[in-house]
Amino acid sequence: MDTKIQNTKRELTPEEKKERNTLIYSLLLTLLLCLLGGGNTAVTFIALLGYIPLLLRPECLIGPVLFTSVFDDYILITAGQSLGRYVALFFIVGVLMKIMFAKKRIKIDFWFVITVVITASAVILSFFGIKGYTGFPTTFFFYLLFFFCMLNCPISSRKVLVDQIWWFTILTLAYSAWFLLQNGLSAFEEGRVGKFEDAVNANQMAIGLAMLAASLVAHFLINNFKQKTIHITLILATVFLTFLTGSRTSLIAILLSSVIIFLYWLKLNSGKFGTALLIIILSAVLLYGIYQFLVARFPILMDRFTVDNVVESGASGRIDVWKAFLTEYFPDYWMFGIGFNTKNLFHAVTDVNGIGHGAHNIIIDILASSGIFGLFLYFSLFVKTSKEVKISAKKDCSALLPFAMLVCIIFTGIGENVIRGRLFWFSIALCIIFTILINKEKTNAEEQKND
Repeated sequence: MDTKIQNTKRELTPEEKKERNTLIYSLLLTLLLCLLGGGNTAVTFIALLGYIPLLLRPECLIGPVLFTSVFDDYILITAGQSLGRYVALFFIVGVLMKIMFAKKRIKIDFWFVITVVITASAVILSFFGIKGYTGFPTTFFFYLLFFFCMLNCPISSRKVLVDQIWWFTILTLAYSAWFLLQNGLSAFEEGRVGKFEDAVNANQMAIGLAMLAASLVAHFLINNFKQKTIHITLILATVFLTFLTGSRTSLIAILLSSVIIFLYWLKLNSGKFGTALLIIILSAVLLYGIYQFLVARFPILMDRFTVDNVVESGASGRIDVWKAFLTEYFPDYWMFGIGFNTKNLFHAVTDVNGIGHGAHNIIIDILASSGIFGLFLYFSLFVKTSKEVKISAKKDCSALLPFAMLVCIIFTGIGENVIRGRLFWFSIALCIIFTILINKEKTNAEEQKND
């Protein structure tokens, strides 16, 4: 079986050049809106209208959606309304317009059916809550609509899509560095800067950074270690910025997902065992050096990442929440959960031990909101996606790029709420898009060969 990495270096077609120019426009516009923020509402809204031309090219909004989703809690256009929500809305409207104008028939496949079932179950279960918190799940419905539009977005070129991810990853790192280091590194010498603007912590940013770190590792591998200095520098920068957020879960997710993607890549390229061994040795040496530097430079912040600190804090109260739900509520509400609205879990756990916060765990979140039934749906979605990626990766290793994001965000789900975030649905949709494009390209190549 041929598992050789395919060479994607080639001349751009006229259509791809047009998409590249549109990409540059979307990148500059997104950067402008970040700099404007919500400080000057009139100017910001005028700049926001710059996304209107992109309604005709919604595929060029995938990069901006990725970037703004990482900073969903921080870049606000109006009170409570993030730039990420507006960009996602433009994307959804653009795709729906494409579907209607092209009179495209929606394909009834597994992805469509699972999206409909998850949406229907969320709506039905949202009107039940043991603590009385009910109502239509507007935000979650919006995420699933976004997921549906991602799957139906007219993307003609995988190369331009990879370019979007690459350039908006760099923009994300640059903006993260500016955001976290506004007060200098000395601000972190006393420990984690727990809250930022509007009393929002950096966990959401950490999830996004972890995803991008994993994708950078995958990008490095699938490009046959080309541009080593650039890749290694970006990976180290992403890991360091994630460390500064103080998110233990995200750092663990980077490590675990990178190991899995590396082993997956090695399986596809079994003839590169010597190279793999060298990477392992150099990575071990590099990680040890980084660890020693961080201990010396940020001893208080590093203490947060020790096993003793995690045990002493009970993972910041998470373990107590999980224990309270599993022992007091799950035995009676195991099939459909205690209510889709997260406030039901919040108050249910508070009544048990006085600790009031969310699930901060993907399994607990699913079990609490939709029980074993919901867990089956999400497990089916992940397994189906993984199988499709496995098939596509044998044809082209670039399928590992979005899969690295998905694996990483699943691991961040160990200690964070992820299924109610845009990045979770973005990563799954991106995996499916890549598999579709790879299969389409291979089919076209075979047809041309036969002709």
